[in-house]
Amino acid sequence: MGRRWIGIEMGEHAVTHCLPRLRKVVEGERGGISTAVNWQGGGGFQLLQPGAPLFGEDGDKTGAALATLPPGMPLLGIHEGTAC
Repeated sequence: MGRRWIGIEMGEHAVTHCLPRLRKVVEGERGGISTAVNWQGGGGFQLLQPGAPLFGEDGDKTGAALATLPPGMPLLGIHEGTAC
């Protein structure tokens, strides 16, 4: 259908409901709007899950999150004058 988009879902239903449906659409499952637009399947998607937060609620960097950053990770931003 020539669409490009980013879907954001939070909660377990993202894995239990959204993921199986997206797989069916890519595989060409016939149902819903797929039939109406003669969708034959194709395309793809990526499921990305966020890691631990880099900053705590008070704005301070969390040691555990920073310890897990891979070497050479690009600059994510600056918080109160500190690069992270």
